[in-house]
Amino acid sequence: MCPKKKRGINSNCLGEKQIHKIIIRVKNGLEEIVKISCGNIELDGLFQHKSFNKAAVITHPHPLYGGTMDNLVVHVLQEELSKKGYSTLRFNFRQVYEQLTDIDSEKDLETAINFLKEKKGIKNILLAGYSYGSWINTRVVSKGLNISKIIMVSPPVAFLDYKNIKTISCPGLVVTGVDDDIAPPELVKKEIKKWNYELKFKLIKGCDHFYQGYLEELEKIISEYI
Repeated sequence: MCPKKKRGINSNCLGEKQIHKIIIRVKNGLEEIVKISCGNIELDGLFQHKSFNKAAVITHPHPLYGGTMDNLVVHVLQEELSKKGYSTLRFNFRQVYEQLTDIDSEKDLETAINFLKEKKGIKNILLAGYSYGSWINTRVVSKGLNISKIIMVSPPVAFLDYKNIKTISCPGLVVTGVDDDIAPPELVKKEIKKWNYELKFKLIKGCDHFYQGYLEELEKIISEYI
């Protein structure tokens, strides 16, 4: 997000008279730095074009605990979705830069989805999120947002309030670690029964909430599902 004094990715902001498009190289191709207008602010994002038919929005862990779109699990989601032919958009919630509310994060997500639909012409949207990002995704989907699929990595059911999330009306995948105390398997399974029996559930043995040493296994699960 870049308010008046713009701060961009890695704290280097782009003024209107500076470079308007920057391409950065990632493992699976190229991502374009984009600015997503959200009211009177701009969200920092990275967009990779693969298709006009389907796209994924990828959301990151809680900004108050250092979560950004550069998180390694977010990278895994982006790379696997890109390999499967999805255009991808990952972005920073405005809370990365200032302490605001979860409602603001919901608005940020809705704006990112509209960016894909209106600016890129892509209507078929998948949502993928890790930890806090997956919680924001479910909050928006439970309010009636129409998406094709949802991927939740370690939804933080032991840390954040899920009581208002009654149903998730699309198919999807839920992944957590056996040793994840923020997304404990038994609590996650209990929530899945409320949300949607069609959600697939995968466990990673030995893995906690941070996936250190288990990213390759997560990659395989995501790839097989998509």
